[in-house]
Amino acid sequence: MIDTRMIATLLSALLGAMVLLASASSTPSVRISEISLLDDGQEAITSGILVDLRVFDSGVEALLLTDDTDGAVLKVISSPGIRPQPSSYVDIGDEVRVLGEVSNSRALSIMYSSSDRVNLRRASEYVLTVEILSRNWLLFQGDEFRICGLLAEDASNETLRLFDSDMDHSISLRSDGQDVSRLMSKKVMVEGILRFDSSSMGFYIDAGSISIAYDNPFLDV
Repeated sequence: MIDTRMIATLLSALLGAMVLLASASSTPSVRISEISLLDDGQEAITSGILVDLRVFDSGVEALLLTDDTDGAVLKVISSPGIRPQPSSYVDIGDEVRVLGEVSNSRALSIMYSSSDRVNLRRASEYVLTVEILSRNWLLFQGDEFRICGLLAEDASNETLRLFDSDMDHSISLRSDGQDVSRLMSKKVMVEGILRFDSSSMGFYIDAGSISIAYDNPFLDV
């Protein structure tokens, strides 16, 4: 069966890369935290993890991106262009690359762009980690996303946990009704929602599905 998400990702990455490469010679590539240092009206290229996306009746879309290393946040306003708007091919947790015009007139930096200048760089399951979720829980709480990690039980063998590859970070995982015995101690892909448990005062992933994870088939452009 053809994976439509994979095809959409590849096409978006290729087309978006063509636009970005055409402007790369004169346009600086910066981290989100550095955008506040740029002049209003200056064009720049940046990348970040999508934590929110809103679609307006006018066809304009607003994306909220965060830097996975320092938590800096950027609002992107995407106007309709020739290519489809991001909402048709990106999901929460995906890494998005944007070429746009900077505005620092408000407390939160804004980048004005168009659908022709926004592209999907990597899907969430190849970007998100438990460590990133832990650092930015407020941005992801209540959101549905995909994430990969090692599935194991805690020391009491009573609770499922999802571990990062370095085994230094983990998060509780709930998979009501799913038989995951064959997936234990294996790298898995989880599609779920980050929730807060008031009784334990901790976060957990409410897993809708858990499956074997495969190597990244997407381009990193």
